[in-house]
Amino acid sequence: MCQLFLLKTLPRFGLSLGQIRVKFQLQIRTKGIPITKYVPEQELREEIEWAISVRLNRSEEHYYRGTNEYDDRMFREETIGYWRTMHLVPLEINLKAEGDNYNLTIEGPIERMIFVEVPSLFCFTEIYYRHVLAEMTPLERDAVTASGNLRLLESFNILKENPDITVAGFDTRRRFSKDRQEYVTRMAAQELGEQFRGTSNTMFAQMFGIMPIGTSSHAAQMIYAGILEALFGVDAIPSALNMMLEDWWDLYGWGLSIFLPDTWTSEFFRRTVPPEIARKWKGFRVDSEDPIIACPKWRDWYTCHGVDSKDRLALPSDGLSVPKMVAVRDAIREYFKYSFGWGGGLGNNMGNPTGHPFMMPISIVMKPIEIIIGDKRVGLVKIGDNPAKASGTRADIAKYVRVLNLDIDSLVYKACEY
Repeated sequence: MCQLFLLKTLPRFGLSLGQIRVKFQLQIRTKGIPITKYVPEQELREEIEWAISVRLNRSEEHYYRGTNEYDDRMFREETIGYWRTMHLVPLEINLKAEGDNYNLTIEGPIERMIFVEVPSLFCFTEIYYRHVLAEMTPLERDAVTASGNLRLLESFNILKENPDITVAGFDTRRRFSKDRQEYVTRMAAQELGEQFRGTSNTMFAQMFGIMPIGTSSHAAQMIYAGILEALFGVDAIPSALNMMLEDWWDLYGWGLSIFLPDTWTSEFFRRTVPPEIARKWKGFRVDSEDPIIACPKWRDWYTCHGVDSKDRLALPSDGLSVPKMVAVRDAIREYFKYSFGWGGGLGNNMGNPTGHPFMMPISIVMKPIEIIIGDKRVGLVKIGDNPAKASGTRADIAKYVRVLNLDIDSLVYKACEY
């Protein structure tokens, strides 16, 4: 998304580097955990500061320059040039303990901030699990590793019994640890072969010779909406979705044309985007609604626009176990191509063989909450198809519901696992 903001967003609005700032905030969705006990404040601050200051080395530059997975160069020279010096761009990090939790916000230019979201999240989870494990004996820690490996083996065995199911590792943000992600990625590449399509972690994609893979994020749509509101007023918000999709297509074309439709509910997406999105884009990601419920709606939408849904790819990616993938495949195989984004179920599926009260997956996100252009500050909103995943102030959510004419009463609440 850094490339999107550098090459499309800033020029579209006639703005220069640093003129659009965005604030991200950590949101911990899992309740009842004494976060400050297992994530010491100073340790979190130091690790985030280190992670967001890391620079590309020469080998990584050459790798990014050579990524042409879809017969076109994925990263432009202007983008790589910016990455060389982006560590010099100052960021405002504010971290404050509030009871058993933290209020963490980071603010900086939009072209820099996309490199803040993921490192902040994996720093948080790795510190958390490191301190949980510290309360165990060496044997108990070995049992956690053994439990995770057994679960991984069971998942791989089910996948091998269903060779038509392909998966990609979307597990960087909430991984158990860097070492664990490296291990499961290496094992997936070795054990699953062509069933393992790639990973969102470009370092491991380079290390293991597999495809770097991913989709656009909610943040891009949210940020476009904030820019439009700051520059032109609240009535411009509905234009954000189509504007962002247009810029994404112009930049990446068919190769990365998996749209993420639920930022302000999938129903809004289906009634808002032009028919050419159905006709041109490769497929869609299901992120906050049960795919078995969601996919028939998308089949009907494609049919409405004269598109055979069998030619489109459904990519469910939310809280998936391998048995759930099999159930989804069985439900949609007659009318969609399918693949799966495998997140916490791949990189953070250790189980709890010791019975530790806080040895569990935790659901955390780092979301943009505010756009700053000059002296204007505008709140950002994500609603999703699951109210448990909504972000934004109550007033801003109410504003989006009104401006976008959203029916949020029909949404189904489901607690977030990862």
